[in-house]
Amino acid sequence: MKGCKGRRILLLGEDTSVSARLADLLAERGHDAMAFHSRGELKAALAAQEPDLIIVCVAAGASGESGLTSAARLFNTSAIPFVLLTTNWAEADACAGAEGGALAVLASSYANLPHCVPAICAALERHLELRQLRHRTELLSAALQRARAISAATGVLMERMRLNQQQAFEALRAAARAQRCRLSEFAGALLLSLESLNALHQSSSSPHARWKREPAHGRASSE
Repeated sequence: MKGCKGRRILLLGEDTSVSARLADLLAERGHDAMAFHSRGELKAALAAQEPDLIIVCVAAGASGESGLTSAARLFNTSAIPFVLLTTNWAEADACAGAEGGALAVLASSYANLPHCVPAICAALERHLELRQLRHRTELLSAALQRARAISAATGVLMERMRLNQQQAFEALRAAARAQRCRLSEFAGALLLSLESLNALHQSSSSPHARWKREPAHGRASSE
């Protein structure tokens, strides 16, 4: 599969024959794949370098907290994507694994492991593509927010200082340079200050606020 090469993949499984075989198959596809027998060994590898994917191989006969549910619970708080592989298919455990955040839940015997490799590659690449898309969307959203702040601040200066759009923008940019900060940051601070000023003005203009400002001896006695 195009683009599905050179990924760092770590495998965890009590049945080393399964995890080691799958690691070999992934290595044949050009991946840096390593199999581990214990969670302690895997955590040490994670501390050294974060992988692109973790594959948890659940042995036949495993169920409950030692099965797919436990494996999903182990990694669902991590930002590292993971795939669950079992040789003992149980629909309840498979659903729990998927709900726990697994990219895929696969069932395979030792002999059919080669058929799992394309599915693992496809799941990982789709995940990486979606992650990249989300990152681009976040960047675009941030850029739009900055542009809106600059536009709004420019409009404020146009109104308050009786300037045209170009003059107001140049004044805003000059002020940002004087403060040695980004234009969008200065614009945001300006708008925030304006909101605070308006809130203070509204508060001081309320009847309750005027009553509080009156001196005690200036009020008519209610007696």
